[in-house]
Amino acid sequence: MATEKVIKSIVSLLGYGFTIVQLFASGAITFRQIIQQGTVGEHTCYPYGLTYLNAVAWIAYGVPMHRWVLVTINTITAFVEAIYSIIYLVYSNEPKRVIASVMLLVQIIFTVVLISLEFVVFDRDHSSQAREKTYGLLGAFTAVFMYGSPVSDV
Repeated sequence: MATEKVIKSIVSLLGYGFTIVQLFASGAITFRQIIQQGTVGEHTCYPYGLTYLNAVAWIAYGVPMHRWVLVTINTITAFVEAIYSIIYLVYSNEPKRVIASVMLLVQIIFTVVLISLEFVVFDRDHSSQAREKTYGLLGAFTAVFMYGSPVSDV
């Protein structure tokens, strides 16, 4: 039993490490090019904003259930994607800057809504099933949009 738990922990940590490396590597190359060229070029902001929304939804799902690996991975993801969104905003031209600004506003509003749900709705209703279903559906819903965003920019 203890050996099984240790093996699960090791596999989780290996997966966690691989995920973190992939997370940084995928966007870092694109954003190094953006910074070097001084423009976002043909890239869109959608993959970064939608990945942020998905990460925040999974953080909200994982915290009440004490799923700390899920929370840790998605917290780092949200942080990195927020940085990518800000860099995108800085290096975008006027038409794309408006879209990036709206996307950043959506990211902020979505985060505030999830925090409000937790403290206003679910704080009174201690139903863990309602919380799990709500946040799980939000996670799945945002994942559809995240994976539907232009894959070439991820």
